Amino acid sequence: MKLAVCNELFAGEDLARVCAIAAETGFEGLEIAPYTLADDPREIDEAQAERIGATVRAAGLSVVGLHWLLARPDGLHVTCADDAVRARTREFLCHLARLCAAMGGELLVLGSPRQRDVPDGERHEDAFGRAADLCRGVCETAGPLGVRLAIEPLAPAVTNFITSAAEAARLIEAIDHPACRLHLDAAAMASEQQPAERIVAEHAHLLAHVHANDPAGGGPGSGDLDLAPMVRALCEADYSGWLSVEVFETPLVPERAARESAATLRRLLSGSTEAAPPPRRFPAPGRVRTAAAFREHLRSVAPDLDCTLKPRGAAGPLGEPIEIEGRTLTNRFAVHPMEGWDGTRGGLPTEHTLRRWERFGRSGAQLVWGGEAFAVRSDGRANPHQLFHNADANTAAGLASLLERLRTGCRAIGQDPERLFVGLQLTHSGRYARPDGPPAPRTAYAHPLLDSPVGADETSVLTDGELEGIGEAYVAAARLAREVGFDFVDVKCCHGYLMHELLGAHRRGGPYGGSLANRARLFSRIVAEIQSECPGLTVGARISLGDVLPFAPHPSTGVGVPATWTSGAPFEYGFGIDREDPRRMDLADPLAFVELARGLGVRLWNVTLGSPYTCPHLQRPATFPPSDGYLPPDDPLVAVAEHLRAARRLKGRFDDLVVVGTGYSYLQEWLPHVAEHELSIGGVDFVGIGRGVLSYPELPRDVLAGEPIDRKRLCRTFSDCTTAPRNGMLSGCFPLDPHYKDLPEAARLRELKASERKRP
Repeated sequence: MKLAVCNELFAGEDLARVCAIAAETGFEGLEIAPYTLADDPREIDEAQAERIGATVRAAGLSVVGLHWLLARPDGLHVTCADDAVRARTREFLCHLARLCAAMGGELLVLGSPRQRDVPDGERHEDAFGRAADLCRGVCETAGPLGVRLAIEPLAPAVTNFITSAAEAARLIEAIDHPACRLHLDAAAMASEQQPAERIVAEHAHLLAHVHANDPAGGGPGSGDLDLAPMVRALCEADYSGWLSVEVFETPLVPERAARESAATLRRLLSGSTEAAPPPRRFPAPGRVRTAAAFREHLRSVAPDLDCTLKPRGAAGPLGEPIEIEGRTLTNRFAVHPMEGWDGTRGGLPTEHTLRRWERFGRSGAQLVWGGEAFAVRSDGRANPHQLFHNADANTAAGLASLLERLRTGCRAIGQDPERLFVGLQLTHSGRYARPDGPPAPRTAYAHPLLDSPVGADETSVLTDGELEGIGEAYVAAARLAREVGFDFVDVKCCHGYLMHELLGAHRRGGPYGGSLANRARLFSRIVAEIQSECPGLTVGARISLGDVLPFAPHPSTGVGVPATWTSGAPFEYGFGIDREDPRRMDLADPLAFVELARGLGVRLWNVTLGSPYTCPHLQRPATFPPSDGYLPPDDPLVAVAEHLRAARRLKGRFDDLVVVGTGYSYLQEWLPHVAEHELSIGGVDFVGIGRGVLSYPELPRDVLAGEPIDRKRLCRTFSDCTTAPRNGMLSGCFPLDPHYKDLPEAARLRELKASERKRP
């Protein structure tokens, strides 16, 4: 069975937007009510219908057919005694059959209760004969076009004509045309004396189409009607047609209703008739009291992982020197880059930003990988307060102030700032650009699952020339970084942002899509030009080495579930995602890209996975989701293990590269234990920490010095550092850093979280 949705659910949206939402929420087909296209569908010609079909197919959907056939215009009727009215109705339906065929559809669902009611004073059998004659005439036109007319029995509460599947079967027999078949509606079947499963079984030989809904007016699963028996019966009857969601009452949030309906039907079709499993509670690392107990727990989740029972601090692998580009660093901690929400509108740092950088300097980590995601252009910002290269501001002075505060922090703990190796992460947010607040996506290609959430359409796709202009902005930003005194730049290729998305542009035409060489062309040009114009400036890259389908909260439990896709059809979107089963990662393509970049001289790699927008449980393992997230589908240690394995794969394949690992903050007390083990087996060169240094910047220094960890300052993955900026506030550790606890935003954040907890 294939899932479709009826377009009137999205009242008021244009067709392209409706198609994008339908695809993103898990449907494969769109069923169209003609009145949503024009008040009088006779004004639509076949050329227009062909364009409508093309719009639907461009979103990766099929046109199922048409329903609510006679809702508009007025003056149409199937059973009345007026010959002229019936002739006009027959011709109207024949016109719809031609439009349906032009769109690529195959069905006309004849419901329209008011337009088939037997008028007062008329004999039912006479009306029956007139309806049979009219429908037979429609079938004679529709049949040769490949379109079938499906008779829909409806509940007695809405019509007095054809109120049971048995009556519909009798009408189909009287029409006696192979293009006339049966349509069944879940809500209507609930009004019959027989159960739905018996109705399906007895009429399966006539069945062409099915609507899934609830008698209360909502979608499947929204009310008391149990659809499991109907779905089971359809499967037992080998029904392979469309199962369309038809909602009678337009919900406040149509997209949510569509997503929940699709999830319900997918669950039923998978054979599971039980309610979704409740959220599971996973033992947080901080609740495990001994290293031995944590080791046992870690191995129970991921048998290939291990940890050191007694870390040795600076005397162990964490304190082993390493050389990068002629510079000797004396420990293996790195500070990850972060997307700040605390700059000025003009792209310059504020005191909040400078304080963060000073705290990075106090960490003791000698590799500071970017510290900041710096947008190469204004339109590349993911938020209005992100730092960016602004020709109208003294951006150089702003960047220089970051370096100075970093060095100030370093000097404050008695260390030599000259030992630091500091980079600036260069980025363009692409699909997730929000430079002025609302989404302003610029995409590498159209994506059936990701376009709708950000309002992207065909006009959002960057041209080749626009991509090249962005490439020039990367080089200009790198020149600025070199002038200011950064040691390296990171050409960011992760988390769904532009350079990462471009690496997955399998379906894009032209020089920047298709083959790996084409998809990597812009990256390669940027690297070559930086190397040419910025001698002495090293180039690295943070890369999402693997990815999976987008996840969303299950409608009843809030647990993350993956989006649906057409099983058996290759999934040709994304980078590091398994084409045959996109719920899984496939690192082959990313490893081939790294080999290509290695040939360009790129030796510094910071490994991450997925995207915070689509699969945050994988990208950023956490006990508590952000406000726009979902509960973890697995123990977060599963995602930690995937991060460690990804770094191992890269380091094992290319031993000459310098590899920074990710996923460590979730380990909390046991971070040094796992970090030391991964370093000792050669699985990684640096242990990267992001969220962890927001709450407890001295963690690396304390670990290296053999000092006890301050458990009260450890990041417990509350996700407030994500929830706050997602709701327009600055980023920071509100639960544990007194600096943020005292800000007005802290009170707003508490109110927001309280309202989220109360929401049903």
